[in-house]
Amino acid sequence: MNRRIGFVVLFVLALASQAFACGDKFLAGQNNPSYAQTHGGARGGLILLYRNPSSVAATNVLTPDLKKSLEKNGHKVKLVETQEAFDAAIKEAKYDVVSADAADLAGVKSPGGNQKAVSVPVMYNASWADVNKFKEMYKFVLEGPNRTSNLNKVVNDALREAR
Repeated sequence: MNRRIGFVVLFVLALASQAFACGDKFLAGQNNPSYAQTHGGARGGLILLYRNPSSVAATNVLTPDLKKSLEKNGHKVKLVETQEAFDAAIKEAKYDVVSADAADLAGVKSPGGNQKAVSVPVMYNASWADVNKFKEMYKFVLEGPNRTSNLNKVVNDALREAR
């Protein structure tokens, strides 16, 4: 009788181990983003991040970690921290995505002269009403605090829109 129970237990364990192959069982409960959410596509985009030091939203969301993560996903990212550098960067290249505090993006109608460029405002601890208002105006909004992978997804979605 004990042998049968032992055999049944081993059989069930063998079946359970086949359900999750190659380490997937360690990732199952972590709510990780999919590959498509973190990788924008075959061609990386040209992205400008304006991290205005006087903006709480920009300094908390547009971090060097986000820049590294976007570069790791194949994008060319320029992170600037002064208004002069931001103005010069917009004039020097045609960016696919420009992200800055909503107040800083207000004066930028077509970033870099590129009609396809997508402006993505940054908000931090904003109310749902404010976020929805900016999503109506800009379609995409980087909200903080948030995980870097979720921010990558928003930037990649905006990049698809720019193409």
